[in-house]
This record gives sequence, C-alpha cells and structure tokens, in this order.
Amino acid sequence: MSFRIALEKAGKSYADRWIFKNLDMELGSGDSLALLGPNGSGKSTLMLTLAGYIRPTEGKWNASLNEAPVPVEKAGTSISMCMPGMETFEEFSLEQLLRLHTATRSMLVETDPASLAERMLFEPINLSKPVRFFSSGMKQRLKLGLAMLTASEAVFLDEPLTNLDTRGTEWYYSLVQAFLGQRILVVASNRPDEYPMCNSTFRLSAG
Repeated sequence: MSFRIALEKAGKSYADRWIFKNLDMELGSGDSLALLGPNGSGKSTLMLTLAGYIRPTEGKWNASLNEAPVPVEKAGTSISMCMPGMETFEEFSLEQLLRLHTATRSMLVETDPASLAERMLFEPINLSKPVRFFSSGMKQRLKLGLAMLTASEAVFLDEPLTNLDTRGTEWYYSLVQAFLGQRILVVASNRPDEYPMCNSTFRLSAG
C-alpha cells in the first residue's frame, strides 16, 4: 500500500489567531514526523488537520491510496489515532470494547479479545472490567494499542507517553518497532523520548 497525505498552502485560524499559515507539507508511506512546540502552539491542531479531521481555514488537504484520490470523508478508514482528549466507551467492559473495535476495523494481529488484551499488557481478569474503572495508564495503553494494532496506513499519536510508567514506556517502543512498518507516523510531543523513531521534525511557535 502506498498512502500519501498533503497540505497545500494551508492555514488554520481561530478567531483572529493563525495557528499556521501558507504551509506546504507532504507525507508518504514510511515517513515519520514529530510535531514540536510549547503547549498552545497548535501541535494538536496541525495533527488533526493533517489527518483530515478538521478542515484548513485556507488552502487544501488531499490524500491518495495507491495513487487513487481519497476523499476527506473516507480518510478515517486509512488512519488510526491516539490523543489525550479521545474517550473510550467507558461503560463497556474491555472485552466488549475490543469486540466492537475489531468488528469495525481490520487489525494487524489476532482479533480475539484475550490475545489483544495480552498484547496491551492487560491481565485476563481485566477483560470483564468496565473501562471506567481502569487507571489513566491502563486507558492510555488501550488507546495506544488500538491505534498501533489497527491495520491503518497512517498513525497519529499525540503525547503518547502520557500516564505511562517505565513498563508502559518500554511497551510503547516495542509496539512502534514491531508494528509501524511502512506506515506514516506523526507524533505530537514536547518530550524527546516520545519520538526517537521519527526521521523528521516540524516546530511550531507559541506566537
């Protein structure tokens, strides 16, 4: 699969403030990019614009899969994402949530809930537990695991090490190494330990 995402002369503003302006950016299969900058600089906004989740105020977003254009309303089938603001269905048990996800998205690994849960460092007893009772670190592993293990052409991770302990951090590195492949990877971060695998960076300023 060959996947491409591009911004052409793109800008995004809120009220009278421009987050970015006149930006040309192109990412293709195998590219990995770290979006850097202080809090409030617009890293998450740029990430969501690249993913096609929000429209640029000016300029164009486009994508292609095997050189065939991908309309923005269908881009989500090629993208997986983990962001701090993302919520899971917390009234579901872990098993129910995994079954729901695998019913709607193709996976890179086996899809039975027990095997998936083990890959995310969950004990078997956690399968029947509602997600609302999980710790913040457990929820982060769940979101990261689903993002990386889904069969997508591009993975977008915003502050991926949030709430992870040492074991979770090592798991994150192993997940990226084992399952990134030739997919596009975009990481928004203020921490160098979150993006050592990225081969390029783009820095936004607070102004």
